[in-house]
Amino acid sequence: MPRMAVHSQIVLLLVSSLLAGCALCPRWNSSKFFTQRNPYGPRARCELPPQPTQQDVVAHLNRNIARVNSWRCTSAKITSRERGAVPMSLSAVIAVEGDRNFRLTANNPFGGREVDLGSNGERFWFWSPRNDPKHVFTARHEQLAQAQEYFPMPFQPDWLMEVLGVIPIDETEVTLEPYEPGARQGTLVAHRISPQGEPVTKLTVIDLCHGLVLEHSLVDQRGRLIAKATLRDHWPDVATGVVLPRHIDIDWPQARLGLALAFGAIEINPPTIPEPTWSMPVVPGFPPLDLARLAEAAGR
Repeated sequence: MPRMAVHSQIVLLLVSSLLAGCALCPRWNSSKFFTQRNPYGPRARCELPPQPTQQDVVAHLNRNIARVNSWRCTSAKITSRERGAVPMSLSAVIAVEGDRNFRLTANNPFGGREVDLGSNGERFWFWSPRNDPKHVFTARHEQLAQAQEYFPMPFQPDWLMEVLGVIPIDETEVTLEPYEPGARQGTLVAHRISPQGEPVTKLTVIDLCHGLVLEHSLVDQRGRLIAKATLRDHWPDVATGVVLPRHIDIDWPQARLGLALAFGAIEINPPTIPEPTWSMPVVPGFPPLDLARLAEAAGR
């Protein structure tokens, strides 16, 4: 059976979210922030000590992540940037809880549902009315490599989970590269193995004054850029103290794809998120299709 045809712009939407058991955005009230002065401008007081160590940087970032148990955003916007194509923007609703409970639904400008994707503790899924063949594509998390035999996803889900801000940094895995005294930025480096068994390097650029993540990138063993995420417009949430970006731009150069995420009002640690949020959808005319089982049946 051939690899499945999935429109590249829809793939971009998949990339942005599922991956993630994901997550990032805690809650802020945008009306409170848009009129305020940038709290992380060049004249703002530094959050980290002068010449911070690796321990200082990791501890600061993990304190921020630890404040987020779950979040929900009903006013997100997703814009694809495919080279040579007209950009497509969708309004989206996103919810996340823990490491792997995640759900994103997105509508076109006319109110029609375009994407339903998510994950729970067992598996992830993806649905669009444009799916060809007409199925809800799904697989278990540990079977990602097999699933990619049929579903060409140009991303690393675990990497995107970190981009979205709810996965703590393992200090034993990273190394803070040496930097010049007084430097404003530093880089945390981690060496990993991809789901396909290939060596990759994760680079995280940090603002050494305010302790903000400015950029995540992933490169292969030849030094070629696999993916890059740029985080900007960071703001603190008044109620929780959580700091997060309002915009994330993600690019996959080898696939010539890009994605821009913009977040409106986000609720951090909502009292309840309905349990069905984390269940794979039942869509008439689109039966579930386990991609990993297809790969196994084909002997891959």
